[in-house]
Amino acid sequence: VLYESVTSFWPLWAGCASEEQYWQLVTNSLKKFEVLGGLVSGTVESRGKISLDRPTMGLSVSVSPPVLISNVVNFCVSYAWPPHQIMTWVGLERYGYLGEAQRLAYRFLYM
Repeated sequence: VLYESVTSFWPLWAGCASEEQYWQLVTNSLKKFEVLGGLVSGTVESRGKISLDRPTMGLSVSVSPPVLISNVVNFCVSYAWPPHQIMTWVGLERYGYLGEAQRLAYRFLYM
């Protein structure tokens, strides 16, 4: 089973993506992860559509302390964690995609 994860951008951060790989990631994959608040952890194709009949599962962090709202913890629909966001920005910048990196950083920091 294939699962599309925002961690697929880590080769950019590490500097080990070939020209073809980074081009494919930026032109085909970035749009799958980009949302109003930055990047999401997994794509709609991988996690499925979230609705009232099929809600997301996971932790409710809107209360303190966080409360488990399901017996399965699933972060697939949440915004990517800050290290994932930052590693993607740095990777994009490393490969010359400064505009994309700045746009994503702005979306995450000012959501």
